[in-house]
Amino acid sequence: MELWQIVLITFFVLLPMALLLDFWPHRERLSRTGAPVPREWDRQITHEPHDDEHH
Repeated sequence: MELWQIVLITFFVLLPMALLLDFWPHRERLSRTGAPVPREWDRQITHEPHDDEHH
C-alpha cells in the first residue's frame, strides 16, 4: 500500500469510526417509546459560601 492510500483510509474510514464510538452511547436520550430517558446530572460548578463584605 502506498502512503497516500494509508492516509486516505485513516482519514475517511478509521477516524470517523473512532469518533462515532465516543458519541453513540451518550446521545441516547429517548426510550423505545419516545419518552425522555431520566438521567442524573452532574454538577459542573460548586459554589463556595463566600463573604460579601468586600464591596
